[in-house]
Order: sequence, then structure tokens, then C-alpha cells
Amino acid sequence: MVTSKKAAPSAALDINTFIPARDFDLSKRFYRACGFGEDWTNGEVAFFKNGSLSFLLRAEEDPAWATGLQMQLVVSSADEWYEQVRPAVDQFGGSAEPPVNRPWGARDFVLTDPTGVRWRITQQNA
Repeated sequence: MVTSKKAAPSAALDINTFIPARDFDLSKRFYRACGFGEDWTNGEVAFFKNGSLSFLLRAEEDPAWATGLQMQLVVSSADEWYEQVRPAVDQFGGSAEPPVNRPWGARDFVLTDPTGVRWRITQQNA
């Protein structure tokens, strides 16, 4: 029996997540204060960037979608990011736990945005 090989699909170039926002304007201010640049918005979706990383913020009313979502952002210093996001949490809501060393070797903290989306901010291992 002769089998033919299928061509591999073309390479993926990027992947972005739609982050839900119950209060779209509040969430946009929160992410800008956290250090993300708002590249564009159409009133329902906004494109945010920090360096080469990006995500889409989307106006979304379903609270289950937000509370079930967790993102991981890998950074060079969890402690510096914690200090960077604290003012955004104080001003716009959400929460940020102080960075800790985890049993599996990572140093990280959990940032929760005003909608309830959890971000695990993880320090890159050297």
C-alpha cells in the first residue's frame, strides 16, 4: 500500500487572544496604565502592544468568559512589573498579589484586571 504525504500547512505567523472587557473604556485605561500601548480601536475592539507582544481587548458582557480566562506574560523582572502595575490596580480596580518564588522554580505574581481576567506575570528563568 502506498501512502502519500500531505503537505504541511503553512507556518503560523502570530496568535492573539481576545481579552474580554465588561467596561471597555475602564479596561483600556487600565491596560494603558499597566504599560501597554493602544495601537488602534474601533469602539468594540482595541489592539494593545508592549514590545513585540500584543492582544486584543473586546467589549464583552458575559462574566463567565472573563473569570475563566488566565493569561501568562513572561517578563525579565516580576518585581519591576509588579511595581509598574500597582498604580493601575489602585486607580482602576482589579488586584495584584506580591511576587513570590513558586515551588516549581518560577517567580511570579497574579494580576487580575477590572473584568476578572487573571494574568500570571512570570519572570523568565535565567
